[in-house]
Formats: sequence, C-alpha cells, structure tokens
Amino acid sequence: MSIKRKVFKTEHFQKQEKKYSEHCCVPLCSASAKFNGILSFHGFPTHSDLRRQWLVNIRRDHFTITSHTRVCSRHFASDQLIEPTTLDGRRRLIKGAVPTLFEWNGFKVEPRGVVFGRERSNALN
Repeated sequence: MSIKRKVFKTEHFQKQEKKYSEHCCVPLCSASAKFNGILSFHGFPTHSDLRRQWLVNIRRDHFTITSHTRVCSRHFASDQLIEPTTLDGRRRLIKGAVPTLFEWNGFKVEPRGVVFGRERSNALN
C-alpha cells in the first residue's frame, strides 16, 4: 500500500523535475536548477576575449570550461538580461554580457521571502 500525501504548490515551484541539474560554477555560489526554477543558467561565450573576461571576473584560474559549465543569472546585472516574452520562454543575455555581481565585491542575494502563506485554521473547538 502506498501512502499519498498532499503536494503543495510551493513544492512544484521549488523542485524541478529534470533528468539533469545545472549548477553555477562561481565560487561561493550554491545555485542549482534542481531547486530553483526562477534562475537561468548561461554557458560560457565562445569568443576568447569575452570568455577570458568571464574567467577573470569569476576568479577561476586554471579552470577547465566544458559545454556544461554554467553561470547563474544572479551574477549578471538586470540590464544584461533579456526577460522572456512568454511564460515558458528562456531568459537570455545581451551580446557582450559579463558577470559582475559576486559575494567578494559586496553583492548579497536577497533572502527568499515566503511565496505562499499558510492560513491558520480556526477549528480549534
């Protein structure tokens, strides 16, 4: 006999059903696509000068970049991101975008707020 439980809306929002999970390669960043459907993850540029600038900014010396290496959208200024025009669209970067927001240069991620509040039941009597 299997036990079923109620699945809350926030669980679908937080955990993505994917066969793989993207992770941010920036030091001190623990962002993962598996538990955050709001962030977008961007691959390294193919242009060598721009790629070198990304490596300098994220402070990863002697780092091997693969086709799966990603930087999350937290590290890009909002004016460097192109928001999707549809709900299921992907967030993209503008041409020449460089990650600049990091913990070591004073950028702090806002603490997550409550997405859905719980209602207190008045049926105590």
